[in-house]
Amino acid sequence: MIHKFQDIGQQRECYTFQEINILKNMITLWTNYAMWTRSLLISTVLNLPESQVIRNRVYDLPAEFYSILRVFYGDSIAQQFFNYFQRYIIIQANLINALSSNDQDTANIHTQELYQNADEIAAFLGQFPYWDESQWKQYLYQDINMYLEEARAFMTGEYEREIGIYDRILINAGNIGEYMTRGILGFAR
Repeated sequence: MIHKFQDIGQQRECYTFQEINILKNMITLWTNYAMWTRSLLISTVLNLPESQVIRNRVYDLPAEFYSILRVFYGDSIAQQFFNYFQRYIIIQANLINALSSNDQDTANIHTQELYQNADEIAAFLGQFPYWDESQWKQYLYQDINMYLEEARAFMTGEYEREIGIYDRILINAGNIGEYMTRGILGFAR
């Protein structure tokens, strides 16, 4: 879902190859995140043999963000995002382990940690021009809420419902990728 960017209140008629490429890369990264975390959910709950391989792939995602963000923000800022996002993914993996083990107390702890980490990511990204902390928080909270909803639907065998939730997760991932691109390129909100 590509919307026309706003450039200081005026619509632009054309975009550079670099701008389109950045948009494509950001949407792809966030979509990959949604896809691989879903794969991790399913493989963990079903105790599939490829579960560890998928977990390793999920753990590679922050490095992919780092590689792109360092071009625009430098190593230090890219590393800070890497650290926050890596923690987000690790907490999410721990949460799914707890849910699949039916350990609700541990799942509740990880859920709280995930929201706290989302707050930290939102505050970090919200300090940059063209990004808003509350918007980041909204996107990340939607991600968490839908992930939890998806996990519950999958674990209770509501597969049609789970697929519908996954569709919404993919839309949210695209929106996050677009919003991240807007900030990177310096387009007004």
